[in-house]
Amino acid sequence: MIASLKKKVKTSTYENDELNLAKEETSNEIEVDLLENEIAYLVKENKNLKEQIEALKKTFSKFSNSSEKLEKLLGMQRCVFDKAGLGFEEMNNVKLYQTFFDRNEKIEKEKIDKAKIKKKNMCDYCGKLGHTSFTCSHKTNAMFRKNVIRSCNFCGKHGHTHSQCYHKRNAMSKKNIMCTYCGKYGHAFSSCFHKQNVLTGQP
Repeated sequence: MIASLKKKVKTSTYENDELNLAKEETSNEIEVDLLENEIAYLVKENKNLKEQIEALKKTFSKFSNSSEKLEKLLGMQRCVFDKAGLGFEEMNNVKLYQTFFDRNEKIEKEKIDKAKIKKKNMCDYCGKLGHTSFTCSHKTNAMFRKNVIRSCNFCGKHGHTHSQCYHKRNAMSKKNIMCTYCGKYGHAFSSCFHKQNVLTGQP
């Protein structure tokens, strides 16, 4: 009985191993199929992209060829002062025709030159080049020192005058407050000195 059970266990483990191997093989086959499908898709996409690149190259080559042809046509035009063939001799030192693209380059160069001139601006405050009086660090430092030197006549602190003083405004607002306990001005009911004396029992 035990021998037969051992035999059954052995055969079942053997079958189990075979099934596991078969499972691994099928999963590998499925994975291979998926990878093959992905490769086929990527190859197709690569082919489409190559076709698009070729089409774009043709389009850009048309543009570059047309710009070269335009340059040639513009270059072939004769200057206004060139009267050769009309009984006049060819003029020396004639101003050559300036093409459209050269003119654009000249405009760009002029913009760069103007930007360089702006960089050479002179400050009206310190007399140095490269900045204006609005962005002058010496001027801002001087203004800061001036604010520090200014002192308030009311509280004695620097940086503001008595007209801008926070403490003065608070004092002025307190003058208008009347205590409902003692009837005097300058403090509220909660901070009344007479009320505190009565509560503590002092005369």
